[in-house]
Amino acid sequence: MEPVLLQDLVQLCRAGGVEPDYLIGIQHDQDPLTAVLKQSIALREADAAALSLQLLDRAVQGGVQSGWLQDNRARALLALGRADEALAIWADLSAEDGDATLQAFARAALN
Repeated sequence: MEPVLLQDLVQLCRAGGVEPDYLIGIQHDQDPLTAVLKQSIALREADAAALSLQLLDRAVQGGVQSGWLQDNRARALLALGRADEALAIWADLSAEDGDATLQAFARAALN
């Protein structure tokens, strides 16, 4: 992950009143996707779904790409009461070729 993007994500969390523990501990040789996902989940679990969604959106804008980011966006949207948007994301994910585990999660979420 680019240092500028990491700094932006850390500042976003701090501006939202949350210390971004998973992002602060990331090393250059570690997987940035995992850190972003863990931070996003922690935010949702702390009833900060809006901040979680902002974090994921900013990571995507910064070039971090993964179906798992989209799955977590859907989970944040659902927590915000935006079920139609969440369902649309899961429908897209369930139809994509590639990660069978992600497809299974998306199909389960649709049900």
